[in-house]
Amino acid sequence: MRRGGIAVRLFLTTDSIGGVWHYSVMLAEQLTACGAAVRLGVIGRAPSPIQIAELSALENIDSVPVNAPFDWLAGSEASLAATRREIRASAAEWGADLIQINQPAFAGERYSIPSIAMAHSCVETWWRETKGAPAPDNWSWHRNAVRNGLRGADATVAPSAAFAAHLQKTYGLPKSPQVIRNGVRKPRYRGIKQPHVLSAGRAWDESKNLALLDRAAPLIDWPVYVAGARIRPEDGWQAQFNNVRCLGELGSMAMAREYAIAPIFISPSLYEPFGLAIAEAAHAGAALVLSDIATFRELWSDAALFFDPGNPADAARQTNRLIRDEALLARQSRAARQRVEQYTIDRTANEMHALYRCILAGRHPEKVPA
Repeated sequence: MRRGGIAVRLFLTTDSIGGVWHYSVMLAEQLTACGAAVRLGVIGRAPSPIQIAELSALENIDSVPVNAPFDWLAGSEASLAATRREIRASAAEWGADLIQINQPAFAGERYSIPSIAMAHSCVETWWRETKGAPAPDNWSWHRNAVRNGLRGADATVAPSAAFAAHLQKTYGLPKSPQVIRNGVRKPRYRGIKQPHVLSAGRAWDESKNLALLDRAAPLIDWPVYVAGARIRPEDGWQAQFNNVRCLGELGSMAMAREYAIAPIFISPSLYEPFGLAIAEAAHAGAALVLSDIATFRELWSDAALFFDPGNPADAARQTNRLIRDEALLARQSRAARQRVEQYTIDRTANEMHALYRCILAGRHPEKVPA
């Protein structure tokens, strides 16, 4: 990417679970389309066949496995340190001039080239928002690693102001991380809206609060569909539901089709640093019904209906307001679609590139454009 006169050769870490993968692939696609060289370093579980096919369909995006567990499954500082060495070696072998680490626990040392810690989530903030209490002491190794990563990187980034403030408070950071919001592509499908409600997220993840949606579903006039993995990777536990219809884990193309036909998208999350699925649903014309948490208020105020995430009857009541009032449904759909124009992947890529340029200019002044 040579905007501003600086070519970027970016080593971008990712993992194969949930939003980090989706964010990384979209960002890499946008950056390479503008001339940047990007290599994805895939940490943890190997990408699924669906993810491999998705990556293969994109031009000029290289990937390499980083032989290491997910950061929250590493179990110790020693294991995290070994992964940092893997990242450093992979980036050096490829000739990267910048590393963006999407798991701040791996950013806790000085790399030989500039590094950016992009915080999409972490164990400590997950516990505080999901459980209402700090993580237990046996997670201190991870808490310390994230703190060191956020303090040690050349720049730190969060996808929302609410999450940035949470990170600063939780880890005692001297300043708030820079806010660069995630973004999504334009919809790739158009479909006829069908009478059902859609939700999406890791069904095994307690923070997604899909158990509440399962209790709310019998009170909602339309059937409720949920897309997302049900099996927890660390122990194989599978989430069970009685009332929602599970679609399973879908690739990005299949999800685009689901967004295209869903008139309403609901998220009962207790913890969400951004929420890419919500933005994609809004872009496809869905009206939004969201849990009343700080991130969603920041991103979707006046463009969604909100409910108490501890009250399934309230979730059903807000959803039924849209189902029973076509004019309200149409207004809320337009409002969400207008708001999501602020959350596009090209905007994200432009802001990230401005950050890359700033960092590279500081570290390599010979590359600063005239």
